[in-house]
Amino acid sequence: MMNEIEKLQYQRWLNNSAARQQERERIARERRMPPEKIALGIARSLGMSVILWGEPGSGKSFVVEQMAKDMNVPFAEVILAQTEATDLGGIPVARWNPSGQPEMQRMPFEGVKEVLAAQKGIIFLDEINVDESKLGVAQNIFSSRRISGVPLGPDVWIVGAANPMETNRGVCGLTPAMARRFIHIDWSPTVVEDEILGLVPPREVPIFEVRPDWKESVEFQVAKAKVNDFLAEHQQLKWAKNDDLEDNRGWPLPAAWERVIAIETACDLLGITRLDAKHILLSGSVGNRAADTYVSWSGERELLDPELILENPALMKEIGTTRHDRVIITGVRLVKAVQNELTTERVLAATSALNQWAELDGAAEDIILPAIKDLIRIAPTQVKQRILDESPNIKEFAKVVRNIPAGTTTGFVAKPLTNAPTVRI
Repeated sequence: MMNEIEKLQYQRWLNNSAARQQERERIARERRMPPEKIALGIARSLGMSVILWGEPGSGKSFVVEQMAKDMNVPFAEVILAQTEATDLGGIPVARWNPSGQPEMQRMPFEGVKEVLAAQKGIIFLDEINVDESKLGVAQNIFSSRRISGVPLGPDVWIVGAANPMETNRGVCGLTPAMARRFIHIDWSPTVVEDEILGLVPPREVPIFEVRPDWKESVEFQVAKAKVNDFLAEHQQLKWAKNDDLEDNRGWPLPAAWERVIAIETACDLLGITRLDAKHILLSGSVGNRAADTYVSWSGERELLDPELILENPALMKEIGTTRHDRVIITGVRLVKAVQNELTTERVLAATSALNQWAELDGAAEDIILPAIKDLIRIAPTQVKQRILDESPNIKEFAKVVRNIPAGTTTGFVAKPLTNAPTVRI
């Protein structure tokens, strides 16, 4: 029989195990998703308008409608090339007001009535650049957040779709005044082609929910300071001229950098680990060139010195659990540092650092496994088994995925680290 303390400890162990399993499942699902879907989920959580750039029939409306179904909210698709501007502005009709006087009112466009009535859902404006005469109408909907004369509440998300100019004759480009209002996402048919063909059931787009007070969070303050530091060092990217507009997509300007702050905050609050998804949003906000510069600068700024980690392995935990890419790079740097000055103490310090970080994450084994394997390869013979013994999570994980017998290092054969990965900092 367990006493009360033992029961409490057992329940805590069960809760922690369940939490770790849930985190494993969440991260596993996220890793299987196309980055475009994750990017869409993040943008929706922030209420940011998006334009999907893709060929006709590439699944743009399909995936957005699927999001609405998953969220159980109304979905309205408006094909601008087939819709009259007066319809979107609301058809004027004469009505009698309560005092018996005639007045002009606007009848809502039939296609969006359900969304307007519910004041929640997704409005999908398709083919926004097929008819140049409709660009102004689309811009007005996005900027004023009104359709048919009815204001749209915060729970209505507007998504646009456009055909790439380079592969579609007759389509027009967006004006800078319009282009700056969106996150631009390149949409490939490969993202959902199997779903459209019915080869696999529709796969979810992650429905993230950022807390309403995210602008009051510590994560927001950190993201704001980070972006401000970057712009202080890269003044030329603070506000580019319209001439630098990249293919009628995003380019650097203050409003775009405010979106970057929001994206950074959301990724931290939601625990997003996919750097490729975040890069899609950054490029879609400030353009490819500025986004690449920012991502490179971020990586250099935030990587810990491996020598400091070897002196104090607990520093590894400061990386946190939201940036697995940073953990992998730090692991490579740790192995290189140990290889440059190979001692038992430094090997074990690196092992300790990696395992201390792994204790923070519910699905970390595959993240640190490459670094642990490389440490075993370069370690002195008498230390190899000790590395594995001091990495219990890795030991169990390796037995499953590599079929390594318990108590052995089969599969971790010692050999020179001739092709060690390199990272330029």
